[in-house]
Amino acid sequence: MGGRRGPVGLWSCATISLALTPAASVRAEVTHQDPGSYVVDRAGVIDSDKARTLESILADLEAKTTAQIKVLTVQSTDGEDVFGFAQRHASLWKLGQTGKDNGALIVVSTGDREVRIETGYGLEHVLTDAWCASAARQFAVPNFKNGDYTNGIALLAAAAADRVAVAEHVSLEGIPEPYRQRLRVQSRPTWLCGGLILPLIVIIVVMSSIGRRRRYYGAWGGGGLWQGLFWASVLNSSLRGGRSHWG
Repeated sequence: MGGRRGPVGLWSCATISLALTPAASVRAEVTHQDPGSYVVDRAGVIDSDKARTLESILADLEAKTTAQIKVLTVQSTDGEDVFGFAQRHASLWKLGQTGKDNGALIVVSTGDREVRIETGYGLEHVLTDAWCASAARQFAVPNFKNGDYTNGIALLAAAAADRVAVAEHVSLEGIPEPYRQRLRVQSRPTWLCGGLILPLIVIIVVMSSIGRRRRYYGAWGGGGLWQGLFWASVLNSSLRGGRSHWG
């Protein structure tokens, strides 16, 4: 489906993490093979009907733009840092097209409470770290805190696909216009608010000094008719989840 990818270093990424304890020491790497689908639900947390809807949306995205976005859920990365886990699978799966590097992988580790968006260079100007962090907090985290992985993943993946489609001046099937507008992330990331400008500058300086290019880390919390019904369910759940707390 995708072309051969360049070196692992050609990937940039954004991470949202709820690490309540120090990361475990790295153990033997666990690799999940790409079955050829867009949604690879190894953790078994995505409703089958919504998984099929996401498959259709992401297939339409590739057909119209050549960009590939895939979702991988796991119960755990088995002690491996989620950055390395996501980067390794993005490289192994060879997402995107040869010469374009236009693939992205959304990794959700339920047991580790981490979600990461790994983005190829061909999409990094569209799925920027700032956008990925805002999208994760706006769509995924409120649902994840409520234990609703299906809707959190559906919203995050659909928002990413829609953003790429807009950049390519195409419209995707499966996302009705009223809901498409609500999938658009605000241009100003929410983590810039609340007097966080100075800490952000410090973080940027530190990150630049250690050469870790384009990475973002943050908290996951303390914790037709059928298309319309699908998105109404997803978005309404997201609004409820925003008022929930991680147990």
